[in-house]
Amino acid sequence: NKLMKKLLQHNEGVRTDTLLDKIYCDSSELVKDINLMVGRRKKWSITQEEMSWNCKVSLSTIKRFESFKIDSLSLYVNYKAVFC
Repeated sequence: NKLMKKLLQHNEGVRTDTLLDKIYCDSSELVKDINLMVGRRKKWSITQEEMSWNCKVSLSTIKRFESFKIDSLSLYVNYKAVFC
């Protein structure tokens, strides 16, 4: 419990990691991976709306995921399926 609290307080303020990062204990790699996939989405001219249709979630969910405001393992897996 004390360790989890310390992990959750590790990065207060600007959000640069996600709950998944805390599980994997490597925030930089997961954030880089998500940013890479977002970059590919843009490069391939896939809109956030198209991603929302593909992932069967709302547009606002995609926007929150890409800005690291929500953690979603299923969205992460869906992005990986599209871009990797």
